[in-house]
Amino acid sequence: MSCGIRSTAFFGVISTIVSLAWPAQGQFVSIPVTNGSFALTGGAAGNQYSGPITLLSPAGTINVTNAAQPIYQSVLTITTNTPVGVYLSNVSGSANLNDGRSATLNGNGAAKLETLATVTGAANYIATARIPVGATVSFTVVSGSFDIPQAALSAYPTPQVVIPITGGSFSINAPAGAGFETLTINSLLTPLGTANVTLTYPLLVNPGNTPFPYTISGTATQVQIGGLVNGTISLSDGRTANVNDRIVVWQGTAQVTTAAPNNVYQFPAVLPVPITLTGTVTSGSISVPASDVVTPTPPVVTPP
Repeated sequence: MSCGIRSTAFFGVISTIVSLAWPAQGQFVSIPVTNGSFALTGGAAGNQYSGPITLLSPAGTINVTNAAQPIYQSVLTITTNTPVGVYLSNVSGSANLNDGRSATLNGNGAAKLETLATVTGAANYIATARIPVGATVSFTVVSGSFDIPQAALSAYPTPQVVIPITGGSFSINAPAGAGFETLTINSLLTPLGTANVTLTYPLLVNPGNTPFPYTISGTATQVQIGGLVNGTISLSDGRTANVNDRIVVWQGTAQVTTAAPNNVYQFPAVLPVPITLTGTVTSGSISVPASDVVTPTPPVVTPP
């Protein structure tokens, strides 16, 4: 994988960061992040992490050992519990997912986080600037995604039944401030039967390269849809697939239906007002352990 150099100006001080050439977003598996924290301090060499980067996910365990300096959704003033979207690139560490897969990351992971930031030791902090010596900026993670390259993930440890998804539609209510949206699946089509599932911790990310933040407006925009799926799928052969917190990667489109001037959605970013979106699912799949696909027990017939 080729490397490039990105330089970021900190009030006249240049901080050089090694930046990897990222795979396309479709080559990532994005899992939800529901909690966590990290902090930055100022020093002679510039901004640096103070303590560990902790990220918690209902999809498994994340261990971050290193990351590039944060990129912020915009230049803004941080005081106390200031909502701010943060992008961590060049992430190293590991992930152990609840579905049995695992990954080792060597600077090729990423995290897109919605946080509440607080500065201590100074009156305020201008995001992207150099932190004053003696000050600390602490970030509490409220929601977001952790992106794992598909190629870095191990195989499922048990046989899987892969159920293709060929279409569908959904609607989203996105709250003001930091936090996960509520996604309602209106329909989900599979040639193998009938799906009755829900998707929690929805993630709408860019299916191509990785701009930050990713913006969706009032026109249909291509998205990769992630999250955890639960429910059942009634297969045409009479069996039932039980879906329990399965990580999905679907492709589709989404557009904002809220009227202007509030017709822009960004991820990860902190929205000033609630907005609504609608979208379609065009392709994807749901993978479930073969042991979770069950055959109904035939009724017991009592002989006459």
